[in-house]
Amino acid sequence: MICHLILLTVAATPQRVVFSTENGHGASLYVASLDGKTCKKITPGTFDDSDPVWSPNGAWIAFTRAIPWRIAANPRSHIFLIRPNGSGVRQLTDGPKSDDHPGWSSDSRHIVFMRDGTTNGAIKVGVDGKGLQPVNDPFDYTQSGNWAAILKPTTKTDGLFKSDLWLEDLRTQATRRITHLGDNMSAPVWSPDGTKLLLVVEHGFLGTKATFKIKGEVEGPPTPDQEHTVTLYSVAIPSGQLKVLDRGHISRMETPVFSPDGKRFAYLKAIDTDSSRNESFEQLYIMNSNGTGRHRLTNHFGNDYTPQWARDGRTIVMGSDRVSMMIEINGWRDFSEGGLTFVNPVTKRARAVRLPVRVRHIALSR
Repeated sequence: MICHLILLTVAATPQRVVFSTENGHGASLYVASLDGKTCKKITPGTFDDSDPVWSPNGAWIAFTRAIPWRIAANPRSHIFLIRPNGSGVRQLTDGPKSDDHPGWSSDSRHIVFMRDGTTNGAIKVGVDGKGLQPVNDPFDYTQSGNWAAILKPTTKTDGLFKSDLWLEDLRTQATRRITHLGDNMSAPVWSPDGTKLLLVVEHGFLGTKATFKIKGEVEGPPTPDQEHTVTLYSVAIPSGQLKVLDRGHISRMETPVFSPDGKRFAYLKAIDTDSSRNESFEQLYIMNSNGTGRHRLTNHFGNDYTPQWARDGRTIVMGSDRVSMMIEINGWRDFSEGGLTFVNPVTKRARAVRLPVRVRHIALSR
């Protein structure tokens, strides 16, 4: 298996990308420049290193480190820091529960992360490992300007909570329910100007032709109201008006990301169809923020991962698997290649830098 780096016509910029990889024994972190001229491995791959995220000032990378299952029967993960050049590795958390999904405060002085078994929101800690304290928000909460978007659990089906969206006016603390869908929702994404949200909602059972369980009993093919669909909504602020941007029998859709100017957004989706068609893999799409001009940018047998926009708005960075197939006497054989893909939404021109790794989590410096 070969992992490669694909670069598509990017202008010279000091912006860098950090990504985690899989090598079959653990996961390493790499830091690369967007021109593809430099790529450095900064952690050895002895552990499973993932979820890298840059501090706003670019001085540190926070990440999750776990002991692989092959080493520990009950491994835990914790939050670490590292310099972009691989120096200064520092462990911030160490306890009986697993910590993951780090994020930064805007001043680069604190890290917020999730702790296993915690139901009242996230945990905050200083970059010196001191001042551990809860962030007491029991729901998924994001804000932009005078408004906050909140996902609250509203229903419980087969032991799983479903959510709906509320808007809060931060000036008056008045809260208003926007949706009455009672389905699985991704965290809402704000446009740069704060005038709209993007929201991915799942409904029904995954796999329209698969069997599933209802009340402990195995049933046959789902009825039309039980079929799995995914809808991408735009939510106008402050009216809360919903607009459908994309909908269908989609097996997976990843959280969209806006371009820096807010005029477009990119997202991944996989169609619920036969695996012999490349639409069954997560492919990259782009759309104007008003819902027009939807266009598919990748078309291959393989999944794309975590697209992000470079600050110049000319490049989308993501991980990808490339899978080619060949006929053998006993059937199909898969050959996978993975990599970090840099997509110019206009020209789509590319070149590849090959590495013996498979890329997963990606983050761009600011």
